[in-house]
Amino acid sequence: MCPLFRYDGSPEVDVIVAKWWAKMRADGDLPQMLGPHHQGLSGLYSLISSPKTMIYATDEDYNIWVAAWFEEVLNGAFMGLWLAKEYRNKMTGLRGVLKCMETGLKAKPCLFGVTKQERILDEHRRLGYVILGKAPQLWADHTDAWLMMLTRESFKKTLVRFRLSSPLLEEVTA
Repeated sequence: MCPLFRYDGSPEVDVIVAKWWAKMRADGDLPQMLGPHHQGLSGLYSLISSPKTMIYATDEDYNIWVAAWFEEVLNGAFMGLWLAKEYRNKMTGLRGVLKCMETGLKAKPCLFGVTKQERILDEHRRLGYVILGKAPQLWADHTDAWLMMLTRESFKKTLVRFRLSSPLLEEVTA
């Protein structure tokens, strides 16, 4: 598994982020994941820049293939996550997603997510999320969205189900 890096705003990393944005745009992911204010490159930078935190992994060509960003909400965090289409439905992709979730849960006891993609709700449930409810017309285009929550305890069950270990798993069971 590739290591996760934290976005630091350096010029070298900004080039990597710009390539990531171009990939998301070419793959049609931007309107599925982000509101209209964050779909442009400058909007993406505002979404991932301090005080928010972004983590990511790259392939050997320095292309981001998994990324997550976090924004504190009380003692939890809002988490956004993206996985490159070529890693979806692959074990490497699953491990990258789980590593991002684990990183967020090391810092905060619960993570919240929002999606307008009803078709991926079951995937979120399999990852340990609880669907809190449907928010009518929450998305900027007046599309309904679903609010989700992931806790350390539900993540622990996800790791056990996938037969994976983690330092977080030991902390939760202790």
